[in-house]
Amino acid sequence: MSFFRAAFTLFIKDIRLEFRTKEMINTLLVFALLTVVIFNFAFPPGIIDPGLLASGIFWVTIIFTGTLAFNRSFSIETEEDSLRGLLLMPYDPTFILLGKSLFNFLLITIIEIVVYPIITVLFRVSPAGSYWILILTVILATVGLTFIGTLQGAVLLRTRAREILLPLLFFPIIVPLIIAATKATEAFFTGKIDPSSWLKFLALFDFIYISATIFLFEYTLED
Repeated sequence: MSFFRAAFTLFIKDIRLEFRTKEMINTLLVFALLTVVIFNFAFPPGIIDPGLLASGIFWVTIIFTGTLAFNRSFSIETEEDSLRGLLLMPYDPTFILLGKSLFNFLLITIIEIVVYPIITVLFRVSPAGSYWILILTVILATVGLTFIGTLQGAVLLRTRAREILLPLLFFPIIVPLIIAATKATEAFFTGKIDPSSWLKFLALFDFIYISATIFLFEYTLED
């Protein structure tokens, strides 16, 4: 079994467990929908430019929802004590990071697909740019979020207060990514700014931070 096959096997295992319980996806969907509805009442249409408002609320909803997913990334392995078995496999431990990041990427992508049309309806916004801008923005931003969030979940694996500590560690790191993602999404909704520089920034951010997470991941799992 190759490194990538081991990561894919872990990814499929998590999907099958989630398909049986539906615990995580249901929780994330309810939380995301409630967040959007609350923002809808807090910012009635007409107060702020709808494109600017929709882009900000979209990404705030995603990062808040993502913290729930990242907190639970390794919960199954710790509860069943299967993490030790994964570490004993004859592969670089980063296959665990890759498998878990793929699963988190899938979860967050589902949330994004559900949240996007709801935001466009509630805030009465229609796109002014190409859908490729939104698709590329979502892919680049979600990849960065999932790798960083999965690493943070591993760092806080044995910490009792990880639900509190994860946002404190996670949010400051992803501020540049969220700013770039929000600006690129704003370009999609309003058409008033050029998204190319923000998309390039997202790609550079992903390259730097994913490289860092791959290098650091092995040390996070040491006793």
